Order: sequence, then C-alpha cells, then structure tokens
Amino acid sequence: MRGQRREVLATQGVDFGGFQDHAVKGGEDVLSLGCDELIAPLIKAVQELAADRSDLRDQVQELRAEVTRLQPA
Repeated sequence: MRGQRREVLATQGVDFGGFQDHAVKGGEDVLSLGCDELIAPLIKAVQELAADRSDLRDQVQELRAEVTRLQPA
C-alpha cells in the first residue's frame, strides 16, 4: 500500500509536498503523509464534488420536466 501512494502521485504528475520519504534525508525507510498538506487538496475536492452535485441536480430536474412534458395527458 505504501508504494501505491507514490505510484498514484507519479502517474498523476502531482508534486505533493505532504508525501514524506524519510530515507531521502538519511532516515529509516519510512514513508508518511503530512496531514497539514492534505487540507487544501481536500477542500478543493469537496468544492469540485459540490459543483458536480449541483450540476447533476439541475440535469435531473431538466429530465424530470422533459418526462412530464412527454407523458400523455
């Protein structure tokens, strides 16, 4: 699982400062994530999801109106 995080970051082309490889500075072979570095990306992700949800809600309302319009009286 530890290597997966590194691979995901590498495949996405993301330079994430919260990913800490302590072996780089001569420490043990320990990988960790800095919690403080996760706050901004998480907030952005929540904002994007909220916008997506709003768009989907609008689409559902439009589709419901279309179904109502097409139903025979």
